[in-house]
Amino acid sequence: GVYYGSWFDHVKGFYGLMANRPNSLVLVYEHMQADPTQAVRDIAEFLGVDCGDDKISKIAAKASFSRMKVDYSYPFLKTDKESFFRRGKVGDWVNHLTSENGAKFDSAVKTKLTDVVMPINYVGV
Repeated sequence: GVYYGSWFDHVKGFYGLMANRPNSLVLVYEHMQADPTQAVRDIAEFLGVDCGDDKISKIAAKASFSRMKVDYSYPFLKTDKESFFRRGKVGDWVNHLTSENGAKFDSAVKTKLTDVVMPINYVGV
């Protein structure tokens, strides 16, 4: 969660700020999971770095969720219950929220984030 305030206010503030900053790159987890190689290409292009396809593929492989879960499982990232990293699957919320809670979240998103342009394909309950 967000320690000081509403998650919805946090999201609105962030996207509102980024909308007016052309020198910022917003990466969305769902897109990175769907096409990690393209995400690396987008980062390289944003930074003005010329990378060949082989290097892009290697970076994408090393930055994969499964690789990071193994390589970066530091003790300080663990909680009493589990690793800092869960499954890394888009839509895994269904394993953590009830249908009722999911519907409440959907309703809150529709109410509180209607004016926010986010580069995600939000799929609710």
